[in-house]
Amino acid sequence: MKTLKISHFTIFGVLFLMLTTGCKKDEISLLSVDKEEIVLSDKNSSATLKISTEGDWYITASGIEPGYGAVFFIDWYEADKTFGANDATVTFSIKEDAVPADNKTDTLTIIGENNNVTVLLKFNKE
Repeated sequence: MKTLKISHFTIFGVLFLMLTTGCKKDEISLLSVDKEEIVLSDKNSSATLKISTEGDWYITASGIEPGYGAVFFIDWYEADKTFGANDATVTFSIKEDAVPADNKTDTLTIIGENNNVTVLLKFNKE
């Protein structure tokens, strides 16, 4: 019967590799916002939304249409930015030439690298 000789260095090397190359769980950066609803009105013509994330993000909605190197706001509101990276504050305002005559609502979807968040943008006629 043959005996297997294993040195202390071999055992230490195998244990070291097992401990240092084990599965690591990557931290996932989730996007979050500071409110679920933004309300604009005749008296409050702008409001902000704070976006918190460690990655890229962009906003989609029925009133936002991307164009060639620009963003077109085809509805009653506009935003000072519709995409970015990391934390940001986005200001939404009523378009001067498109103040709604009635109450309006649009659903904004803020799309991050690992999740999406929905925010309602409302105009309340006062």
